[in-house]
Amino acid sequence: EFNSEISTNYLDVINSKVNIIFICTTHDLLSEIAIKSLEKQKHVLIEKPGTINSKDLNKIYKLSNKYKLKVKIGFNHRFHPGIIKAKSLIKNNNLGKLMFIKGSYGHGGRKNYEKEWRFKISKSGGGELIDQGSHLIDLAVYFLGNLNVEYAFLKDYFWKKSIEDNIFISLKSNKDQIVWLNASWTNWKNSFNFELNFNFGKIIINGLGKSYGIETLYFYKMNKNLKPPMEKKYTFKQKDMSWKNEINNFINSINNKEKLNGSIEDLMVVSKIIKDSYRKNNNFIKHNYK
Repeated sequence: EFNSEISTNYLDVINSKVNIIFICTTHDLLSEIAIKSLEKQKHVLIEKPGTINSKDLNKIYKLSNKYKLKVKIGFNHRFHPGIIKAKSLIKNNNLGKLMFIKGSYGHGGRKNYEKEWRFKISKSGGGELIDQGSHLIDLAVYFLGNLNVEYAFLKDYFWKKSIEDNIFISLKSNKDQIVWLNASWTNWKNSFNFELNFNFGKIIINGLGKSYGIETLYFYKMNKNLKPPMEKKYTFKQKDMSWKNEINNFINSINNKEKLNGSIEDLMVVSKIIKDSYRKNNNFIKHNYK
């Protein structure tokens, strides 16, 4: 049994006796609340994209180190069963070098979507690059580490609000590993696809459950003679536990029982990629990602 209180002022929460704060707001308030929480020496879980201001991000990083606090970023896709299984398959099979990644993620919005807060730059900071794009970028970072932006095409194809509803970006590691990502607010049928291509195998993850379709992983391992590969299929029909698993990881990291998965350091890589993608895009797109 839990005692709970309700307040419309987030300062009441920060000034209370709680030692962990979950920050789930519009993007413009994420870093403001995080900084004030850390100054009060609270551990924080910040929903993606964590911040829309790199100066705030640096301040969050410094405060977390100063007070030895945990800062978890809400990239729950790391905790989806398909992603977890992919990590296990890579660890336990000799697949060779990860050559390239392809990822696509999208939905079609809804009626009057353009009137919601995501289209208000002062609140959102930007469009689909920050929204579903940030999840794809984070997964690429999760598998490959630091990446640089090679190409970015951001376009307002459908909603016509000068905010990107489609993104096409390519990233590259310092070992010439390539990532090609598309995130879309005009997919109409919700979809998720993430493909990892190795020297000696391939992993494809389709779906995220619910409207995105049953989460399914296809594993292909090449044989020495380059004949048709060995194939395995894994289907995950259980209830989505990614958020619960993410919270457990956060709490366990505070208790020093588990390494934090999705840290402030990870966000710093993702944030730089987002900022560089806006900078390299040649189309006129409104954003407030600094």
